[in-house]
Amino acid sequence: MIDTCRLHYQVRGEKNGPVLVFLHGFMGSAADWLETSTTLSRFRCILPDLPGHGRTDPCDSPEYYSMAGAGAALIRMLDELDVDRFTPIGYSMGGRLALYLAVTYSDRCQKVVLESASPGLVDELERHKRRGWDEGRALELEQWEFPRFLTMWYRQPLFEPLTRHQERFRSVLARRRQNDPLELARSMRGMGAGAQPSLWSELEKLDLPVLAIAGELDEKYRKTMGDMVRLCKKGQLRMIPNAGHNVHCETPEPYVQALQDFLTR
Repeated sequence: MIDTCRLHYQVRGEKNGPVLVFLHGFMGSAADWLETSTTLSRFRCILPDLPGHGRTDPCDSPEYYSMAGAGAALIRMLDELDVDRFTPIGYSMGGRLALYLAVTYSDRCQKVVLESASPGLVDELERHKRRGWDEGRALELEQWEFPRFLTMWYRQPLFEPLTRHQERFRSVLARRRQNDPLELARSMRGMGAGAQPSLWSELEKLDLPVLAIAGELDEKYRKTMGDMVRLCKKGQLRMIPNAGHNVHCETPEPYVQALQDFLTR
């Protein structure tokens, strides 16, 4: 039963502070947010390992690895922690999930922060092509040695700015190696951009404050997030200089400043 599947998580910061839920990207884990959450000690920071990642246990149901399944698992986790209202903060895949939560559980969300994320693909042909791409990566995770996959993944131009930060990049790779590649393959199939329904049409209905954070070196997502913000009633774009796709890792201090400005406004 999917409702018996539980997420592993960490809780940090002020017990009675406003609740922030940090959602990592593909191949990430709660550990990706330790540095960020340490600087936000006046908040109650909840750091889950999403389905297929980190120390969260496998689940028999494929639905658990979908956007809807992951969203429901997060709400169950928050209910068990007696959390009613929260602000989801998500990076990349986690940003797509944060937007899904803001749309689907808008009564539970206070604000939403999206870093290098997208509302999905509108065109069905594009989604079909992306599903094929996602399936290819899932098969590689299942069939290749994991270090080979990691080398291939981080050769994508998207991550070139991150690789310039050699010490931080080594730490990222060390954390990625803690994952189970077979579980990552299930996540890729269930929560990849090809599997996600488009949320573009939902943006103009969203009545929550939205902060979109993009790195100035990430041309693709800089444009996508600018387009998103223009559709939101209460949206704002924060461009971080000298950052690429993984803003919170590459430039942690400007990233945290952007969060604090938004969360305390």
